[in-house]
Amino acid sequence: MLLKPFGENLGIFAAQYLCIALVDLIGHIFFQSSVFTGISRVFLAVFPAYAVTFVYGLFRPGKAKKAVGAAICLLGAANVIFDIFCLKILGGIFSYDCVQSMVCSTVTETTGFLGMYVDIRAISVTALALLVIWSCFRAVSKVDTSRMRPGLKLILTILTVTSTALWALLPKKNHEGIYADKLLMVLSYEPVDLGTEDGRTYDVTIEGELPECVVLIIGESHAKSHVSTYGYRRDTAPRLDSMARKGDVIPFFYASTVWPRTIESLLCMMTNSSFDPLNGFQFRDTFLTDVMKSAGYKTFWLSNHNPFGFQDNPVTKIAEKSDSTYWVPPASPFRMSYDERLLPSVKSLADSQPGNMFLVIHPLGQHEAFKDRYPEAFGRFKPDRPSEKSSAVTAEYDNSILYNDFIVSEMMKTFADREAVVVYVPDHGMDIYASHPHYAGHARPHDPVSLEEGLQIPMYVFVSDKFRKRFPLKCEMMESMASEEFVTDRIMEFILEISGITYRVGDFKSSGL
Repeated sequence: MLLKPFGENLGIFAAQYLCIALVDLIGHIFFQSSVFTGISRVFLAVFPAYAVTFVYGLFRPGKAKKAVGAAICLLGAANVIFDIFCLKILGGIFSYDCVQSMVCSTVTETTGFLGMYVDIRAISVTALALLVIWSCFRAVSKVDTSRMRPGLKLILTILTVTSTALWALLPKKNHEGIYADKLLMVLSYEPVDLGTEDGRTYDVTIEGELPECVVLIIGESHAKSHVSTYGYRRDTAPRLDSMARKGDVIPFFYASTVWPRTIESLLCMMTNSSFDPLNGFQFRDTFLTDVMKSAGYKTFWLSNHNPFGFQDNPVTKIAEKSDSTYWVPPASPFRMSYDERLLPSVKSLADSQPGNMFLVIHPLGQHEAFKDRYPEAFGRFKPDRPSEKSSAVTAEYDNSILYNDFIVSEMMKTFADREAVVVYVPDHGMDIYASHPHYAGHARPHDPVSLEEGLQIPMYVFVSDKFRKRFPLKCEMMESMASEEFVTDRIMEFILEISGITYRVGDFKSSGL
């Protein structure tokens, strides 16, 4: 009885096995360098097909049989397409990293990344893959299996049992390498729960007097290796470099982010959370915005991002903790506005907002697609080799950095007449053909070269003349820190330190930098 489904439905089994398991096995052998992992994934990949085949083969649902078979083929096609995309673009098999790269971000970031690679060629390859999979299924389903030898049926049953055992027993922590069920992987992603509190008042201590204006500009996808301040061949940061030579801006030379993805990085900036590859994200619910409010600052958040993201974007939830938020409307349903749309709001706050102000600005920066991030006037850099896509994309990325240099420097100059400190730090870097000649996008954590590109970031601190005159020791402290290693999970402590604020929560008391 248990062997009967394989005799009647070998076509479905073979199509699923050949189209899914082969792609997974090749991907793991060549990209993960682990034959055992590859073989394990073969078993895991075909397990859903075994399970479904058993169920409808045992109960013989009649007319529903073809519909179930078609559904299995569609799932198999989706599985293959996922893997082909990840092998081609991300350089590895579909994994939890891929899920987080897609959904641990804003809608703008995810669609921009996909938009760089979903073109007519990608659509054609997908259509061809679907045709091949369907043809394969149709061909093997016509094989006469009525005379299948019992030994072969026994082997198939053993494979089923093995697949089930591996699926159930393999440790969860290994799922990045061998977790096969794509749909389940996406559904099992759990975003960070930020709680439901609107805000919390902290017991704060203020050392001396508060600076009048504290501004944090959170950049986006800004690779240090493409910034002229740090030795890049193109002059991508002329304005900030000029301000640094005059002493108005302090460049930090050894800044890095906690992880090359938006959500983890930004949460570590705006809360006292931490993140490391071994222990993952450790969320702690002390928010920088709430502490600044408790110290007497009026808080604002200006953003050029879409406020809606995967399962209520945590970035939006943090932004809404501010006293006032403003989201720049998109230029069209399919295109975000240029970051210059933020400048009037920044100037309005700098000119008219009295008293102590804490302002967070979240521009689009260097989000994909890079050519959509800057107006035509900033298209200074041209491809070194116009016929190569990588050369064109690199030029577009460098132009987006040049435009970002203009935006950030203008924001800093807006506060030149106030007693202000403005900190610019991006959420993460980018891998622009550094690790693979055909890949530009978010860093791939399993590739050391790509990961390093994603972790290394530029960082600048602007201090106005009034701030420098009133807080010379704080300026000296920042200048000395500029030549030290600085990780973005220290941003909250850094902001509080230059503001002269410490806070207490229960038995915990912040200690500064």
